[in-house]
Amino acid sequence: MNLGVTKGFLRSLQSANATEENTAKNSINFFMIILYANKFHCVNHLVILRIVKYFFSMKKLTRIILGLLLSTTPTWAQSEKVIIQFKSAPAARHFANRSLPGVSAIQPLYGTQKWVAAWIEEKKIWALLHSPEIELIEKDILYTAESTRDFTDSAAGSLSRQNELWGIQKTRAPDAWKSGITGSPEVVVAVIDTGINWNHPDLAPNLWTNLGESGTRANNGKDDDGNGLIDDIHGWDFVTKTGDSDDDWGHGSHCAGTIGAAGKNPLDGITGVNWKVSLMPVRWMKDGKGWGSDAISSIRYAVKMGARILNNSWGGIGYSKALEEAVREAEAAGVLFVVSAGNHGSNCPVRAGVTEKG
Repeated sequence: MNLGVTKGFLRSLQSANATEENTAKNSINFFMIILYANKFHCVNHLVILRIVKYFFSMKKLTRIILGLLLSTTPTWAQSEKVIIQFKSAPAARHFANRSLPGVSAIQPLYGTQKWVAAWIEEKKIWALLHSPEIELIEKDILYTAESTRDFTDSAAGSLSRQNELWGIQKTRAPDAWKSGITGSPEVVVAVIDTGINWNHPDLAPNLWTNLGESGTRANNGKDDDGNGLIDDIHGWDFVTKTGDSDDDWGHGSHCAGTIGAAGKNPLDGITGVNWKVSLMPVRWMKDGKGWGSDAISSIRYAVKMGARILNNSWGGIGYSKALEEAVREAEAAGVLFVVSAGNHGSNCPVRAGVTEKG
């Protein structure tokens, strides 16, 4: 609750045309302001006293209090998707295996023992905050990818038309190609996005394959490599919880093409910076949107499965401790974590993770 909201509330109290309905709403807001002020100490005590003085000077105070007792606040019936950090792995498992009123779609985050995502009614969230088993509850943020046209329709691409590829020229990739550096299939790059088009002729030659689930073990309905997932032959889809990481939106394939569309193929398609590379599709967004909890699971999966570079061309607003922990663990494992700079041409002078020394 910020001071701007509080000032707006005070202005509504001073309105000469206030109705009884607005007064009832103001009553609810009054109690919520007191609650937030007590919890976060973010409202000046003089402001609170001013609000209290107003209400106790009203002739209809009894009616307002009675209305509050008989009414229900609509937001209490709503559910919020949250990520919960438990203090111990047994506590997280116990929560995930229970059926609780007001709690649904419980999903442990992949690769961790203490983090769980779930849809929870707001009144239940307040109750869980007092549980001695819970370390943290945070909002599960909805992230997005920048919409882009299907890269398969792009006119730029082949070696003969490389001058039309802005990124290729900016990175001076052709200079590296001339010296014989064209990439290696030993380098695994995870595209954590909307998936990758398995059948695209520019991408199929460089599509990563999980050797522990391929060959005679492919699509046998078993977790042959013991990573907790069944038949993740070409990565994993954390939206549908299946091994079908094929792209149905185009953004992930667009990014994959920039990274590693096969070079010197017979088609007049596109050419990536790396002619040879292993592209691991990890799908967690549907129609360009996805929950942070699935992004976190995707990051942990990619690291576990041997990716050395993680491409993350997505973003959103809000801080997540769970996401930061996953990124830091990837860094500690020696993995390069690449993020997008945005498509809006905005100037971002702050460099994340860089300390200026004067």
